[in-house]
Amino acid sequence: MTTRIVLRDHGEAVRLADALRDRGDEVALITQRDGGEDQPASYLVATPVARLQIAQLIPAAAEVTED
Repeated sequence: MTTRIVLRDHGEAVRLADALRDRGDEVALITQRDGGEDQPASYLVATPVARLQIAQLIPAAAEVTED
């Protein structure tokens, strides 16, 4: 299972990734483009931790998916 958290703010993405690492969780932080060069970047934080286990760490504006 992978939880994917997409954020528009780089600082929020870094803080979330750091918080997950501080807990001892695996985490990947990836910068992605949402279209062309004129589109803003988004930041994907991916972890094998279930969404419910980290819900309090996830910013309200985040888009979250699990598979």
